[in-house]
Amino acid sequence: LLVISMWLLLRFFDTDRLRTLAAAGFLFGLGVLCKQDYGAAALAAFLTALIVYGNSVPKPRAHSTPRLLAYFLGPAALVGVAMSAHFLYHGVYGDLLGFTVVNHVLGIATYNYRTFPDIFPLFLQDPALRSDAGLLAFMPAILVSTDWHAFNNSFLWQQTWAWDLAMKVFYYGPYAIVALGVFRLVRHRDALKTPGARPAYLHELTLLALAGFFMLLITLNRPQDYVHLVVLYWPILCLSVIDVHAFFSARPRFVRPA
Repeated sequence: LLVISMWLLLRFFDTDRLRTLAAAGFLFGLGVLCKQDYGAAALAAFLTALIVYGNSVPKPRAHSTPRLLAYFLGPAALVGVAMSAHFLYHGVYGDLLGFTVVNHVLGIATYNYRTFPDIFPLFLQDPALRSDAGLLAFMPAILVSTDWHAFNNSFLWQQTWAWDLAMKVFYYGPYAIVALGVFRLVRHRDALKTPGARPAYLHELTLLALAGFFMLLITLNRPQDYVHLVVLYWPILCLSVIDVHAFFSARPRFVRPA
């Protein structure tokens, strides 16, 4: 739902149609019902993109920033009101807040959740990754559930640190990709003033904001393990594609003619 909401938001940046923005807000509200912490990160990202859009439209502007926020947040708020009314009617609204908000915050503050593996050592086998607890938290489950015996006895695992390095890149690489994205958008910010380049800039900004706030979420919000990171990885992968495309587009000598 949040992905579809983002797609509609990007369509709004292309078309300036308020009904598309309202639909994005409605689906965002439904998405928050499914996953509150991801919804909070998406809200921060989408509002960032909307505010930049609203304050960079060439004058005379068709829509003010408060109007844009109202069209997006209004339908989302209606979803929240309907949900609250349902649980209030059944007398369990307090339990809802307890399970979805209070217990989660208390758990983060009091429970010793797993955190990311230390970034060092980089070029050595890391015992923390290879312990039973490390394998459970940081190893992709498909390797354990398909043919762990073959992987465990492979040359790659037994004799090299390649797997350990790959895991460190997986866990810490997204921070570098987000930083590179910020650098790119700051460097090319004049694209907001160019009608032909503006939509693509806003698309990349939305992806970057979502990736950035997802990484902020998992940095502050434990547990930090493979499962909780990999579900947030898709905007990082999209940003990586954009970065690679930009690199080769700026260096055509590296691209062989078809």
